[in-house]
Amino acid sequence: MNVNSKILTLIVPSYNMQHYLGRCLDSLIVDDEQTMNALDVIVVNDGSKDKTSEIAHGYADKCPDTFRVIDKENGNYGSCINAGLKVARGKYVRPLDADDYVVTNNLPNIIKTLREVDTDAIITDFTEVSDTCQTLNERTFGLLTANKVFVIDDSLLNYGLPMHSLTYSTTFLRNSGYRQTEGIFYSDQEWNFLPFKTLRTLYYLPLKLYQYVMGREGQSVDPSVMLKNMNHNTTILINMLECLKEVDKNTQNYKYMFRYLQSHSFYIYYTILFAKPYSLENDKLLCNTDQQMKTLSPELYDYLDKFVISFNTNPIRRWRQGKALNLCFLKVSIPLYNLYLRFRHIIKQSFS
Repeated sequence: MNVNSKILTLIVPSYNMQHYLGRCLDSLIVDDEQTMNALDVIVVNDGSKDKTSEIAHGYADKCPDTFRVIDKENGNYGSCINAGLKVARGKYVRPLDADDYVVTNNLPNIIKTLREVDTDAIITDFTEVSDTCQTLNERTFGLLTANKVFVIDDSLLNYGLPMHSLTYSTTFLRNSGYRQTEGIFYSDQEWNFLPFKTLRTLYYLPLKLYQYVMGREGQSVDPSVMLKNMNHNTTILINMLECLKEVDKNTQNYKYMFRYLQSHSFYIYYTILFAKPYSLENDKLLCNTDQQMKTLSPELYDYLDKFVISFNTNPIRRWRQGKALNLCFLKVSIPLYNLYLRFRHIIKQSFS
């Protein structure tokens, strides 16, 4: 096998995933030999205490040209991505969480496109599914130019592209010095954001690849887990703000990254401010984060202060002023804010 023939590397971070890893890796097995030869699957066992490593090595033994295993000490998600990126053989690379999977039937067409296209990033559609594989929501990017290389433009501002939609050129990531934060949760947010500092070209392939499983007990996105590890989220937010500070404000890259941080910051602020039960520790954490934002990105800090959801009220401004948050407002504003997050490609927000 010529390793230079590899087209797509999938890095599979895995910690105690014995109940899900088989489903994930099975979805990467197709009858088409050419497709299998083009796949480079790296399972990174992050110090698991169950049978994750044994399962992964079973696939590597059966299909050594496609599957590889890295066994390492626990270092959390970012360390897995960094370890996989070092040895990735594919022309393109992307994460695939061990409890998620791909649309197997679409792999041949996706590989064919990746073989033919040269660009910094590839955008693909994805599906949010339940733990029993029932479709919950189909995420498409229909406002983007399809099947053609394009540069960052205003159409991209309609979306905050998540990890599930983004595949990068391996050479581009390495040349940009990309590295994820290790030892904490939520560093997958950096995959969505940091590369856009230098990213130039994209290609939208309107095919579903990623199947994102939601609702699994113990997921890092579970609200109770998020609140417990909110300091991880704020650390990633500060990393993003540090990155944004280095980007020329006159570029489309800055415009996209700033727009992304609008939604991401709101999500963190609202999660902390309206958490039940209220956490003094997280409130202090938000105070510290808020002050760092004021220094690193006064523009974003001011935007959060001006943003109004309903009744001409801004809970972030009220919190900054030390005023109590109105529970009546809360009942109305949270559903509206959730609606804003889902339909922000329709709702036009001012940058002022």
